[in-house]
Amino acid sequence: LTFNAMVRLKWPRGHEEMEGLNVLVDKVSGRLADFDPVGLTQLLHACARFRPLQKKTQLVEGILEQCGEKIPEFPAQSLSLLVNSCARLQQKDVNLLTKVAKSAAPLLPEFTPQALAVTAYGFAKLEVRSEILFYLLAEQIVQKIPLFSGQGIGMVLQAYGKLHIDNKKLVQTCRKHLRSLSDELTLWEVDAIEDGFKQLDALDSWTETLLLNLRRQLSTAQVPVADDQWAEADLLQRL
Repeated sequence: LTFNAMVRLKWPRGHEEMEGLNVLVDKVSGRLADFDPVGLTQLLHACARFRPLQKKTQLVEGILEQCGEKIPEFPAQSLSLLVNSCARLQQKDVNLLTKVAKSAAPLLPEFTPQALAVTAYGFAKLEVRSEILFYLLAEQIVQKIPLFSGQGIGMVLQAYGKLHIDNKKLVQTCRKHLRSLSDELTLWEVDAIEDGFKQLDALDSWTETLLLNLRRQLSTAQVPVADDQWAEADLLQRL
């Protein structure tokens, strides 16, 4: 919680404050074995969001090691947050992610729509392909599709497209849900959804026309977007 508060406050800034951070990092690094799965993922999430912590290699590696040992104890949302953090840190630990995929499979019904999207996108960003996991993810996404936002749809389509996993039922469900979201989408979400359909070679004429019309409507009122749309600054709270 302290680390995440520091991220929000953008602290530390000066040299003396960095010394304080180093002391705190040393203390945490020496007690990682005492952290439960929720605490470990919160720590890793803070490291992923805060550059000074990203540079603490020993801390990050220590957290990942503890995560690997305790994966069977992880609740659903912590597994999702772990994948998201690994993706942001570009930590392609295939052994760890294989354990995550195995543990996540029976827990997927407990995943929120955001967690499902973040998990799929995280695996894709790290280019770790798990056919079984993505098949099970697709089943849950189809069931929970009414709860998905435009951002979530974009993340899912781009994830499956990047890994070249063609799940026709998932694509068709996303296409239908797009109609109900048309009045809520941002220009950036329109682009992301179109990109996902194109990667999957699933952009039919009806969807292409709908997205084109939405882009024309939104282009006159474009809102600047953050550099990292998949970061979800408030992800910890939402999950």
